[in-house]
Amino acid sequence: MNKKQVLQLIKAIESFYDNPFTKKRGVANQDDGNEKVLMDTLNNWHEMLKDENAEIVFDNLKQHIKTNKFPPTIAELLKKEERQGRYIPRHADYDMTAGEDWN
Repeated sequence: MNKKQVLQLIKAIESFYDNPFTKKRGVANQDDGNEKVLMDTLNNWHEMLKDENAEIVFDNLKQHIKTNKFPPTIAELLKKEERQGRYIPRHADYDMTAGEDWN
């Protein structure tokens, strides 16, 4: 992802989750303006996301927004699609009939 895409991502998170990046957070950030906080966040997030596919990250953000009331972490935006349940290959050949011994 490039910086412009990461900025779009941060702005979307800010919009959907009540400004989690630019809200004043404690004494340490009281003198920092929203622009500085946003630029620091942009640079940090870009460092972590620069090698990632923007389409996948934005798709994960959309899914996260639909299912979570808290803002996503970078790890949550990078998660890969997970299989649900056990995977049984289609080519498996099962010749057993009811009543046969499984041993």
